[in-house]
Amino acid sequence: ANGTLSPDDLPLLEFLTSFGNPVEQPFPPHQIEWIERAQGQLPQLRICLDEEVKGLPTLATAHRLHYLDELNLKPGRVGGLAESLRILEYCRQHRIPVWVGGMFETGIGRSFNLHLAALMPDAYAHDLSPSSRYFVEDLLVHPIEMNDGGLVDLHQLDRTVDLDRLEKYTQKK
Repeated sequence: ANGTLSPDDLPLLEFLTSFGNPVEQPFPPHQIEWIERAQGQLPQLRICLDEEVKGLPTLATAHRLHYLDELNLKPGRVGGLAESLRILEYCRQHRIPVWVGGMFETGIGRSFNLHLAALMPDAYAHDLSPSSRYFVEDLLVHPIEMNDGGLVDLHQLDRTVDLDRLEKYTQKK
């Protein structure tokens, strides 16, 4: 839902929970009282946080307060590789399902996200797409493409950077 719902949308949340899947970021970040109200009225509601989690401290707080059932980890939002790895370890220790998502990354960032997802036991990468979705030209010589099933073979992933394109789009050195 990407933070688009409010307490007035409880009938919609009830409908969505009937499918048995978590609802991703139903309310805007920091609307803790809305989460509490929804969980009180819809005990079957499972929440997957996304925008709310900016790093391990916010994840740990949300977990301690029972405000999440799953996590959509956005490496760019939480500060990169080191923090993403700490978050993955926390989720593993606490049995929190986690999947890797992306934002507006070029092929370089997408490659990073795909490899991060491959570190997870179930390797969920539900929220990743080719960078061509956002960019006319990628920074990789061979942009990441997905096959008909939406999968990428990490062993065949060519992460060679097109240095001419990189120079073309570099704003500051």
